[in-house]
Amino acid sequence: MKKTAFTMSEVLITIGIIGIVAAMTLPGVINGYKKKQTEVHLQKVYSILSQALIQTQIKNGDYNTWNDGLVLGAKEYFKMYFEPYFNKLIYCDTYEQCGYSKQFAWVKMDGSSWDFSVEVSNLRAPMILSDGTFLSFSVGGGDLNDPFYDYTILVDLNAGGLPNRLGADVFLFNITNNGLLKPSGYDKTDDYIEDECSKIGRTCAELIVRSGWKIGKNYPWR
Repeated sequence: MKKTAFTMSEVLITIGIIGIVAAMTLPGVINGYKKKQTEVHLQKVYSILSQALIQTQIKNGDYNTWNDGLVLGAKEYFKMYFEPYFNKLIYCDTYEQCGYSKQFAWVKMDGSSWDFSVEVSNLRAPMILSDGTFLSFSVGGGDLNDPFYDYTILVDLNAGGLPNRLGADVFLFNITNNGLLKPSGYDKTDDYIEDECSKIGRTCAELIVRSGWKIGKNYPWR
């Protein structure tokens, strides 16, 4: 029986087709992986923070009875009420120690600059968790009428690693008046959440939660 073999041109054509298909599909595969990684990591951090808040209230009483964070300072406040419930963490006093190249390290979802600094004396307690997640615990942001900044926990999933953008690797959570941890914007309408997330990005964690901890089709993933 006569054996047949591929010619060099046929092999090259086949390789070319495989390359084209890979080029078309690989970005989608990588993007899907990044989305899934973000979903899982964000939910893990949320669970750790929520459990810490529950445990500290069992020991220290209702959240509303605690000492004033603005009087204690953010770092002392965190040490007193939260530190015992974290396995390992390292405080960083400057943006360089935290792994960032500048004080205002993050950008909004639309790519414009965001005026939220890595550290502010007495108002924020920046730290790195054992898995490399960066947390900044704020007891005030300068504007006491802005609910997005007071008693807020900023989560940067990969610390100083890029993209350092709200809604991509940076998310915000708030401690509510009744002692619960909620994503920023938890009390807003769906329309507000989607619009704010697409422009600034402070409510993106809430958009993910409302989608069942999924980055859905209505998410402005970039």
